[in-house]
Amino acid sequence: AIALNVTGSEGTHGAGSEWTRGAVGARISIMTLDTASLASVHAAADEVLTLAMGGGLDILVLNAGVLASAELASEDGIESVFATNHVGHHLLLAKLLPALDAAADLRGSASVVLVSSHAHLQAPSFGVALSREDLLAARHSHSVLQVYGMSKLAQVLEAQELAAQLNARGSRVLVNVAHPGAVQTNIFAQLPLLLGVGLLGRAITAIFDWVVKPLFWTAEEAALTVLYLAASEEVRAARLSGKYFHPVADEQLPCRTHATNLTLQRAVWRLSNELCGLDL
Repeated sequence: AIALNVTGSEGTHGAGSEWTRGAVGARISIMTLDTASLASVHAAADEVLTLAMGGGLDILVLNAGVLASAELASEDGIESVFATNHVGHHLLLAKLLPALDAAADLRGSASVVLVSSHAHLQAPSFGVALSREDLLAARHSHSVLQVYGMSKLAQVLEAQELAAQLNARGSRVLVNVAHPGAVQTNIFAQLPLLLGVGLLGRAITAIFDWVVKPLFWTAEEAALTVLYLAASEEVRAARLSGKYFHPVADEQLPCRTHATNLTLQRAVWRLSNELCGLDL
């Protein structure tokens, strides 16, 4: 069974039919999930846990993301880009971790893939703001790319911290990070928020759409690294966890300035728990 958590319903039922074509007995469950809303994450996680009851959850891919947002804060008072790209994922992962552990106990392993970005290198010099107030303030004091990079760096740090925790308790759940590459998705519809809506901004956006975007990876190509980390026997056999991969399936070192900072890893983990109302 496959659960597709989506931010909107347009086109998703068609995608579900495409996925089950030729797969005997396959079952697709489509549910709505807005990672910027903690209430939405709680509801979607409960649905997944119901589906996973008895057999656990073998694979979790955390892929939702926005480049920028016109809204300063989410309904939960969290800076909206950080809420969408990181905090919602953190809560979903926390709620589904018992099901992942159950699958790993039954079948020897389970996989979590956090989809980050090479743009994590654009995070501010301090790495990640470590309070609700500082996250909101960063929207005024830092560029759109720095705010986006901060959310993507948090994903890298999350994977490293969780991998260490899981390894310490002997869990067979593997957690890794994928940079999918520059991809032809609708994330670039948010370019006007980055470039402005004036004549110059519209002109650059048009050139990007017609000239640059066609050179990017297709969604199918970009998915290869994610699929490798989610389902590859190589990853499972080598027990790879807490690693960062570029396309296609190429392990690399993330940002050296922050990715080896254990203090920052743990601080981001504590902040994420606090923003989600968790006590882990």
